[in-house]
Amino acid sequence: MGFRSAANQIPYARSFVRWIRGGGPQTLPGMTSYNEQVYLKRYAEEMYSGRGEIVDLGCWLGSTTISLAQGLQKNLTRPLAKRIHAYDRFIWEPWMDQFSNLTARQYLSDESFLGEFEKRTEPYKRWIQIYPGDLTQIGWSDGPIELLVVDAMKSLDLAKFIVREFYGKILRTKGLLFHQDFKHFYTSWIHLIQYRLRDYFDLEASLKNSGTVVFRLKRPFDCNLNWLDELDTISDDEVESTFEYSLSLVGTEVANVAAAKVMHFIHAGRMDKANIELERLFQAGFPKNHPELSVCARLLKATAADRSAELARAASTPKPSVGACGP
Repeated sequence: MGFRSAANQIPYARSFVRWIRGGGPQTLPGMTSYNEQVYLKRYAEEMYSGRGEIVDLGCWLGSTTISLAQGLQKNLTRPLAKRIHAYDRFIWEPWMDQFSNLTARQYLSDESFLGEFEKRTEPYKRWIQIYPGDLTQIGWSDGPIELLVVDAMKSLDLAKFIVREFYGKILRTKGLLFHQDFKHFYTSWIHLIQYRLRDYFDLEASLKNSGTVVFRLKRPFDCNLNWLDELDTISDDEVESTFEYSLSLVGTEVANVAAAKVMHFIHAGRMDKANIELERLFQAGFPKNHPELSVCARLLKATAADRSAELARAASTPKPSVGACGP
């Protein structure tokens, strides 16, 4: 689908509440959409075989973890071991203040909210192993992975670590990669990595009204990963191919992925090229008041001194959850 035809299908306005709720009744508080919660619950109940572990990277308040545990409760295999491995720093950051209405109380910056996660997940603790702290220090050593939920690729360095440490443990044909930030405009490196790994993964589903795309590992993960350290020198031709590939996976929900292409050049410090890409989107019919494209425009107008603060705000933008252009 071309940019212009896709842009013609974009709904122009969505309320913030609907943005977070994902267009449906959200039963669990968190930064996940209704569709994501339903998918994870059904997966754990109907698809999970117990051949591998379930790893939840970046579980925050537990909406993904609890959805998985609710599914395991009804799974006929009824695994007794702690099969859900929940990772998070569990440290409150200033950008989380916008979601303080979801927590039992207000937290201060750098304060631990691990106790709240434990309280929320208490009814399901028989299935959950909690890993508080820096996942790059904790790593993984508990065998094959049947489902890898990734909401922790918030930087290129974290993305590289996750690929190296976890991807090789995903079960072939049975293992799924649940990429929660695939349709988030900030994390452009996800697209570069997934394009390089396109011969290893098949598209399983692009969850509507969410940031998630699900992939299935189709062959042994025997990839030489030295190229991960060369992503900052990727050619413009490969960037074009990368985002054409990503856009082909997400149906009509294209604007945030298109914005991620602009963000790639912003992250690389190539503001002139980013401006060209952004103007191309506007000429193709994407609205200038689209939330993520507006953030890109602000970043490009900001002075170098102000840009770091703008980037921090961009990183904390809630995930897309409604419509062709996200919220």
